[in-house]
Amino acid sequence: MKKNFLTWGFASVLLAGALCISCEDNEGAIDTGDTKTVQKGVAITYLQVNEQIMRNRDVIRGENFLGNGEYVTFAGILEANNKIYTAPIPMGLSIYGAAFEDGKWVKYPELIKTEDGGSSSSSYEKGELQWTQYPNEAWIAIYNDAGFNHPTLIKTDKISYACGRMRSQYYQTVWAADNGDVYVFSPGYARMMEADVQKTTLPAGVVRIKAGTTSFDDYYCNIEALSGGKSFLRCWHITDDYFLLQMYTGEMNSRGTGATKMAVFKATANGGTGEFHYVEGLPEPDKISSFSGTPYFEDGIAYIGVVPVSESGAAVEYPAIYKIDTETYRATKGLTVNATSITAIGKLAKGSQSSYVVSATVTTGNSTANYLLKTSGLEEGSVTPGGNNGFETATGTAWIFYKDQYLYRLQYNQGNEGVTTAYELNSSGSIVKRSNEYTITRFTSYGNYGDNIITSSAVDATFAN
Repeated sequence: MKKNFLTWGFASVLLAGALCISCEDNEGAIDTGDTKTVQKGVAITYLQVNEQIMRNRDVIRGENFLGNGEYVTFAGILEANNKIYTAPIPMGLSIYGAAFEDGKWVKYPELIKTEDGGSSSSSYEKGELQWTQYPNEAWIAIYNDAGFNHPTLIKTDKISYACGRMRSQYYQTVWAADNGDVYVFSPGYARMMEADVQKTTLPAGVVRIKAGTTSFDDYYCNIEALSGGKSFLRCWHITDDYFLLQMYTGEMNSRGTGATKMAVFKATANGGTGEFHYVEGLPEPDKISSFSGTPYFEDGIAYIGVVPVSESGAAVEYPAIYKIDTETYRATKGLTVNATSITAIGKLAKGSQSSYVVSATVTTGNSTANYLLKTSGLEEGSVTPGGNNGFETATGTAWIFYKDQYLYRLQYNQGNEGVTTAYELNSSGSIVKRSNEYTITRFTSYGNYGDNIITSSAVDATFAN
């Protein structure tokens, strides 16, 4: 059975199915007439970085969040224009939502599960309707602050829901250009659903919310039409209105395998229709095992770790950091990291001290250790774990560099608590661990807002009427 039960009281009001909804605190809930009922919520955790405080989890209502009865999870937390933008991803109908008013929200009764099944992030229970019944639309929730109250919800039917997926992780695909325009990318992940009625017919694409507005404008670009029919796993903002896309070389899949090409997309090129270029200079796609996590961006340049495929009997080839120029769409090999893989790249600064920091793992037999390595540059030379370069840490699911001040290691632990630690430079320029540790349960997305690192996930919750 699923766990993580939370309790609070609420009044219930149904949402209208409008394209733009300004939501009150008590909207999005469904009244059952019962004293208590298990429903779905979205758990929000805040790590206040300056004072090293973790707030207890807040839970907002996930049931009927979009007015169609389905519950949601969030993909990404974007701070832009003094607001928070997030993509609410419809997940289908919970047991509660499917049964509400004798199946009011059920469009396809044949999709109701007749027994428990699945595993891990794809597990399900008898009586629920797994995955959305509305694959040909995308929603954005816009919040005025980190209280996550009164969202403005906007919808488009030009793209499918806006997130990259790799198992249980929901990758952010909503990013702001330097002028504040917010671009919403969709890889079209819903094409992977088993049921035809749950498969999107829309290609990977991007739409836009102009700065100062709370609606989609008429901008649209079909990424697949520019890429030769390929979609992408993840994307990031580089500079201006340039974006970096991690592209699939074959078919999309739930584990992110085969996403071994990079591309640069400029949103307003060609008279506003967009321009797409595959990055040249990287190793051949079949020679790449993986990329590092979030790339590092500086002065309009993207730095990404490339982990080569290990070939039996061949000499060890270490991963390296590649520099991607947004103007030429060309990558050049930079710093070699004498380790097994690269998990993060960034920069830390304190006072007059600053250093690039590379998080790298070394695997020996069945044992894997993570190291934080200092380096004066990313474009040449090599760095090796040990000595004065850095020190060993636990491994992490996500590494977040907060404004070049702190580095946070977030550990995802399959619904159990994972220990989160933070690091900074001291006055002498050495990487040191900050004093506090935090425990965070399952998270599926994250982002920054103000002086908070925010994580989110869908949870079961007991609502009291």
